[in-house]
Amino acid sequence: ALKENAVNNYFVDALIDDVVKALMEKYGWEKEHAEANFYNGGYKILSTINPEIQRVIDSVYSDSSYSLKGSKGELLQGSMVVMDYSGNVLGMAGGMGEKTENRGLNRATMSPRQPGSTIKPLAAYAPAIERNLITYSSMVDDKSTYYNKDTWRPVNWYRSFKGKVTVEYALEISMNTIPVYLVDLLTKQKSYDFLTGTLGFKNLTAFDADYAPLGMGGTNGGNTTLESAAAFAIFGNKGRYYEPITFTKILDQYDNVILTNESSSTIAISEDTSIIVNKLLQNVVKGAEGTAAGARGY
Repeated sequence: ALKENAVNNYFVDALIDDVVKALMEKYGWEKEHAEANFYNGGYKILSTINPEIQRVIDSVYSDSSYSLKGSKGELLQGSMVVMDYSGNVLGMAGGMGEKTENRGLNRATMSPRQPGSTIKPLAAYAPAIERNLITYSSMVDDKSTYYNKDTWRPVNWYRSFKGKVTVEYALEISMNTIPVYLVDLLTKQKSYDFLTGTLGFKNLTAFDADYAPLGMGGTNGGNTTLESAAAFAIFGNKGRYYEPITFTKILDQYDNVILTNESSSTIAISEDTSIIVNKLLQNVVKGAEGTAAGARGY
């Protein structure tokens, strides 16, 4: 239940936006009319929230002592989405620090950002494995290679090249050369179409159908935390992509169901590919040189 004059959590903000949008689509209402009906229509909303998960998220994200600081001591922002493998959003945070207003900026759903290296499994490794261009143990060559008519080349964060390595190791240490090479094998358009057409990335632009955005994540547009959570879920979900949802039903004041909301699902990649990429991603945390070693034990 929504409390009068209370500041709701970020999940509730997202829920209200989703319900209002659903009412607009069902009845052809303008946004203002749909919002008025949401607040005054006596509706009952069956949400997907897990109260305990949301409580834990709120306790951490509202406490600035957990926040990272910038070079000038400023509070760095962040967001979080927890969802299950059926597309149900269980909890959400849209910013660091105390939440002081309702339906303000929700970074989890409203703030597309450059994905950086998190794009590599999605735009390069998964579709390349799906098309049998590489396997888990394929050897690839970390070397200086120019693209776009010899005008640009990817450079690794470690400022060198390691020669012949396994795909497993390339992803473990987040090489830049190898995912760019895979995007080239796939073709830029197929990689871009997989992100925008299959994984629901709505904020990328035509300029992102290129090597640096797709292979290294330096996009012109971006993706939200919610989009990223739904996309990465395919690696633990036998390859199925589920559109994330925050509610399942809307009932009127007489308990009549006026709208049902089921997450639509599609097969993004095969089950075999999902298992392989899942294992590859575990090495990013557990591997001797994994770039996410800080997450060990969580």
